[in-house]
Amino acid sequence: MDIVSCDFLYSLCVSAALNYKRDSLLRPFPPFFVNEDQEKAFDDLIKTATKLPALHKIQWNNTDHINPKSIRLLKWVINPKTFHLTLADNKEFQKFTELTADIDPPHAPDYLFKVVYNDKKSEKFQQLAEEHSLMYAYHGSRVENFHSILHNGLRNNLNKVTLFGEGIYLSSSFKVSAPFSPTGTAWSNSFFGDSISCVALCELVNHPDVKCSVEAVKEDSKDSSKHRSYIKGSEGGQIPDKYFVVRNDELVRVKYIALFAPKADKKLISNVLSGKTVTPTERRGFFARHQFFLLMISYIFILFLIGFFNSSVFTAWWRNRAHHEE
Repeated sequence: MDIVSCDFLYSLCVSAALNYKRDSLLRPFPPFFVNEDQEKAFDDLIKTATKLPALHKIQWNNTDHINPKSIRLLKWVINPKTFHLTLADNKEFQKFTELTADIDPPHAPDYLFKVVYNDKKSEKFQQLAEEHSLMYAYHGSRVENFHSILHNGLRNNLNKVTLFGEGIYLSSSFKVSAPFSPTGTAWSNSFFGDSISCVALCELVNHPDVKCSVEAVKEDSKDSSKHRSYIKGSEGGQIPDKYFVVRNDELVRVKYIALFAPKADKKLISNVLSGKTVTPTERRGFFARHQFFLLMISYIFILFLIGFFNSSVFTAWWRNRAHHEE
């Protein structure tokens, strides 16, 4: 996984930890922050997480000056068991918007991350997709939710919107989903700054348990019927156009995450991706570790120069030089 994707994953974890709902948001939870009484040590976790230096400043061959628990937490975050992230080209975002047939395509995000699942995680979804077909939609959510979303998927039981019935709400219109993704607090040492927002770009299996307007279902689909547009107990009536309500968690998965980061250090990110900052950070790390020693050497050298220029030897040499020039 590239360093920028690692930074993003870590930032999502910190965002969940900083939120007042951290107990339910930070799932999975790093097991080494659970004490002997099986209590989650959130204060220790937050202190450890927020003090980690920016990733491009870490020398993996010499981490003695960094809290070992911070390094352990970082390694746990950037090595998920069921997926990995890759930084994708924004052209893939444009292709996705075309798949949603969004008549008012949105502005491209600052960065786009592709979610690549392991074989075991994707096997069931692929099987369902082959039996039916795929549809595409966006899901908006607060940034502190994305740590859990990536690890656990989108879940019916965590959804609070029930206007058209219970389920996971998505839309083929970016502008419908975006308001559900306000800017939230993230890791202050991140490449992307401490204020970011995310929108999930999702694949849906065209199955009867994915409720939507009749118009959204392909005409040649064997699942096309009016029962797709209504959920029992709906307060808002039939599901409107551009909306999807997924009743089965296995029928939806996040394909990409669109990241909007107004405070991102784009020049630094570009340099990191091109490898330009790797060697300089090692030099900065050397000076940082030996700052006192180098200052003392500089001080002694300055004293030596002052003493030399005030010495009788230098004075005699200077007078002799001036005399010859005359």
